Amino acid sequence: MTNEERQELLKRGLEIRRIHSEYREKIKEMEVHPLDIINRREKEEELARMRIEYLLKSIPGIGKVKTKRIMKELHADKGDRLEDLNTAQTIIIIDNLPETYEEYFAGTTRIGN
Repeated sequence: MTNEERQELLKRGLEIRRIHSEYREKIKEMEVHPLDIINRREKEEELARMRIEYLLKSIPGIGKVKTKRIMKELHADKGDRLEDLNTAQTIIIIDNLPETYEEYFAGTTRIGN
């Protein structure tokens, strides 16, 4: 691998981490629904590469302990990414969303629907 290729990969990785960070912050601030991110993962490679664990920890009302429980219920490893989720696992995430979060977004239109 050349030095230029390495620099380009480092730059790309930094950009992807920045995008993940922005979306996690939007989830925390309840500006974006986690399901919007999950739905968009097929169209946007950057979102597909986000780790499931990081998404869960970003959701208000879900902390470290609940994240571990949900990850166990998903049969997901710590390094698994959104692109690895199947339909049944997505349903498990939906079922574990805090009620206050769902109430906040009640009646809003989901991106990708």
